[in-house]
Formats: sequence, structure tokens, C-alpha cells
Amino acid sequence: MVSSTSTSASTWTSPPPVKNPYKAEQALEDIPGLQYALKLFLESKMVESEDYCNKSDEKKERLYFATGFSLIQCVKGLMSYEDEDLLAALNHAKHGNQIASQHRKKQALLGSIVSVIASSSSVGWIKSMTPVERHAELVYAESLFEKALLGIVYSGDWLAFIKEALNMRTTISTYKHLLAYLQSADAEAEAQGLGPIDTSIDPHFRSGVYLGNGMANIVLSLMPGKLMTIVEMFGYHGDREVGLELLMKAGGWVTQEGEKEGADPAPLDATTEGLRRPICDLCLLMFHLVISSFTFTGVNIPLASKILEYNLERYPDSVFFLFGAGRLGLIKGQPHQAIAHYKKAMQVQSQYKSLHHISWWEIAVAELALGRVGGGGAGAGGKEEQEEEEGSGLWWRKMHKEATWSRAIYGYGLGVCLSEEALELGQASPSQPEKKGEDKEREKKRKQLRDEAASLMKKVPDLRQRIAGKSIPLEKLVARKARKFTSQKNHLTLGALELSYIFQAIAHAPRSVLLTKMLPQIRNYELGRLLACQGKVEDAKHEFELVLSGRYLEVGASGKKGKYSLENALHVRTHAASEALKAGKRL
Repeated sequence: MVSSTSTSASTWTSPPPVKNPYKAEQALEDIPGLQYALKLFLESKMVESEDYCNKSDEKKERLYFATGFSLIQCVKGLMSYEDEDLLAALNHAKHGNQIASQHRKKQALLGSIVSVIASSSSVGWIKSMTPVERHAELVYAESLFEKALLGIVYSGDWLAFIKEALNMRTTISTYKHLLAYLQSADAEAEAQGLGPIDTSIDPHFRSGVYLGNGMANIVLSLMPGKLMTIVEMFGYHGDREVGLELLMKAGGWVTQEGEKEGADPAPLDATTEGLRRPICDLCLLMFHLVISSFTFTGVNIPLASKILEYNLERYPDSVFFLFGAGRLGLIKGQPHQAIAHYKKAMQVQSQYKSLHHISWWEIAVAELALGRVGGGGAGAGGKEEQEEEEGSGLWWRKMHKEATWSRAIYGYGLGVCLSEEALELGQASPSQPEKKGEDKEREKKRKQLRDEAASLMKKVPDLRQRIAGKSIPLEKLVARKARKFTSQKNHLTLGALELSYIFQAIAHAPRSVLLTKMLPQIRNYELGRLLACQGKVEDAKHEFELVLSGRYLEVGASGKKGKYSLENALHVRTHAASEALKAGKRL
């Protein structure tokens, strides 16, 4: 273990010293510097973090600084979704991967740990490496994953997908070998009575192995059944429980069942944690607070709440953990609190404008959960009224104007809100009689809203994009709905409520909003889930099985059959619900 890597960045009040000239055998001495850069990044000082990495390694030759800088560019590119940012990030990821390759243990025959060594001898091979070479193997896998992800997103065609899928395979195999080495070393230490883990292995390497294998297991476990069958043919299988446990190990977290009353919520403090521990925590929050929207198994909201509380105490102005706080508020049915967290996330940083777009999206959904669609039409209800009740439309308009991820969805969201706003303007309040001339002004405003909605909807189908040669399912849905809006003389039945349902805003709505604004519009409500909540498990299973069967539950007048929008997403959620019921869990 290299002692210089054991000091946490939390103990540094100024940038750690960087040794020059650089020597590959001293690569691990740069880890405190990268911890400092990560600390800046998590404190929402992204530009300062980027500059520090850049200045610390101007030649881009250092193992950890070169790959750390490429990771920042990767996040930046995926957030902005601009071609130039994605291309720059891809080039940095390729360079980082090359730097990692230069630090790896040299092979006598072939260049990859995966292609040369059978799994039975991989532990011995890794054991023969120096600490720097083991870290290089880990960083190589990480940078290869970044390169593959960016390549798929940037190219957007099937050839790129197939090529990068092979890189993904190499990444997963490398992670598996590194974990096998770690488990073997820990088993030896335990057999010798030296403790449950081998303390000679530094926590930075350990946290990286936990991160890679944890996420690989979770991602594989989320794959649809048909795709999983193909993946398993290559010897890969995802165990969600194992994946979550590995991520929790990095921070010392324990599940609710194994926790003792009054136990320390974060056994690993900042002075002994590994470099990648905060990233493991972010991944856990991503699973429990975001991915939980379409799965049930393994979700633990109380644990997520503890992880969030701990990290917000460390990084109170972290835009990433504030996003988590917003998601937690939404899951708890507290959209007002969620909106407050997302607005704070916008206030704490203005360096990466694209991060604001995440807040805008989440606020738009939270406003739908409150049943507020206004704000899309400038001055629709007067300045004072709009400031008091912004509504979802305001945030869809902001995204449509500035964001680049999916202009089709932004345009549709704004169009639906404008259409709904026009309908609401047509419903005069009996408690506030209109003055002379107000009716004419109201009708003029309604026409403006309807005309803009119609114009937006006509453009939506042409704004669709493709990733890995495939259309985005949600964009296909909004394109179809937009065409339907136009064909029905600029009208959709309950368009805003339907949008709320798609984004699960109904599930996160406060009870008062659900009873007074949403349910009065409809009288049927998620039958399978309702039956499950009533304890009628067999009836609920029947409803879920009907969905999974692929049979057409409703056939139009023409009898036409075909795939319906978001069918795969529905199957994923339904399969997860069925598995949860079989395990005796609540939905």
C-alpha cells in the first residue's frame, strides 16, 4: 500500500503538491490531487476542478490526472449533448485509455488481460502486478467504458453500437478479474487471522473495483429478458443484490435489516474512504431514487435518505446531491420541497448551464404532480399570478428554447401545457365575475395559446433523433401524439394528465391534488397496482400477466394490430411488479 494515497482530500484546504517530473512508478502519488479535484467537482466548482486537473498535468501524461480530466469532459459532453462537446470528450477518453494502457503490465503475447488469461489464472496474473499496474488495469476498464458510452451516443448508429459493445465486454471481464483478485486476497487475509479484508490493498483500488462490478451487475440485472438471454450466452449475468452490496461496501453502508439501532450511518469516514466512494454513493442514489421508477427489487428509500443526508452534510452546495434531495422529495409525494431543492441546485452553480436543464425537467414534472400546467403562455394570468404559480409550461418553454437533449419532447410538453392552459382560460370562475372587456381579452389570449400549441405540435415529429440507430421510445410516443393532436383539429383528450401519467407525476402527487384535480377527470386508476394494494394478489397477477402476454387488450374499430408506444418500458415495469409480488413484496 502506498502511504501517500491514504490522505483524504477532505484534509486539504489548498491543492495538494504535484511532483515533477512525472514518473510512471509514482503514479499513485497523484491520487490526493485527484481527490481534491473530485471534491471541487462535488462542491459544484466544476470549472475550478477542470482547471486544476489541466494545470496539474498539462502534458496529459499522468495516469490519474489524464483519466480524471477525461471523466470531467465525459460528464460535460453527456450533459450538454452538443456534438462538439461529445467529440471533445470522446477524444479525451481515447487519450485517457491510451495513457492507462501505457501504465499496464506488459503482455508477452497479446495486449489484454481478458484475451490472454483464462479466468482460473487471472488472479495470479493480477497478483504479479505492482500496485501501479493494478490501478492502471482498473483505470483502463473505466476509460474504456467512457469511450464506449460516448462512442454510442456520438455516432448514433448500429455499427458504433456493435463495436462499442465489444469494448463493454472487455470492461466487464476486466472488472470481474479484478474482483476475483480482491476476493482471493481478502480470503487469504481472513484465513491468516489478519481481518476480514486485506489491508495491504489500498482503499482507492478497492472502491474502484466495487464501483465497476457493482454497476455492471446492476445494469445487467436491468436488461429485458430477451436481451439478457443473449448476454448470458457470453457468460455474463447480473445479480442486483450483489451489485448493490458492492456499492454499499465502498462507503460502509449497511441495509436496514442488518443495521443495529443507533449504528453510525457512515462507518467509513472521509479520512479513510477510497477515491471512488462518493461516486459509489451517487450510483446508489441513482438506483434508489431514479431507476426505482421502473423497478421494485432492491429499492431502499430509507437507505437512500441516509446516504443523501450524509453527503449533503459534506457537500451542502453539491448540485448532484441536491438533485437527489429533489428526487427524494418527489418520491415522498412532496413536490413543493422537490422544487425548492431543484431551484437551489440552479443557484449554487452557473458554470455548467446544461445542469440547469436537469432541474428544469424535474421541476416541470413536479409542477405536473401539483396539477399546475400554466406559465407556458407569457402573461397568461397576469404577472403577479404567474410569479405565484409558475406551472409546468414555463419550464417546458425554457427547455424548448435552450436545452438540446430532446427538442421533440420539450416541444410536445410545451404544446400540451399551452393547450391545457387555453382550456382553463375558457372556464370562467363563478367567484370572480368578469368585467366588461375581460371576456374579449381572455378569448384573444386563448387563441394565441391554441395557435402556438398547434404550431409546436406540427414540428414535433420532425424533431426526433436516433441513438445507436434506434429511435428514442418517448420521442416516438410524443411524435404520434402530436400527429393525433393535429388530426383531431388541435385537440387531445386529457393531454396534460396523460403526460403526468407517463412521467409518473400522478404517483408522486400530494393526496389533495390527486383527489381535487386529477381523479375527478377520470374514474379508472392503475387496476393491477390497486388490486395489489388491496391485498388481492391473484387478481393483480392476472392483470400483470395480461400485459406481459402480449395480447391486445383493446382493438380499434379497424382491428389493426401492432406495437404500441412505450411497450418495452411497460413490459419492464410489469415484469418488475410481477417479480415483486412473487417475492411477497409490496408495490
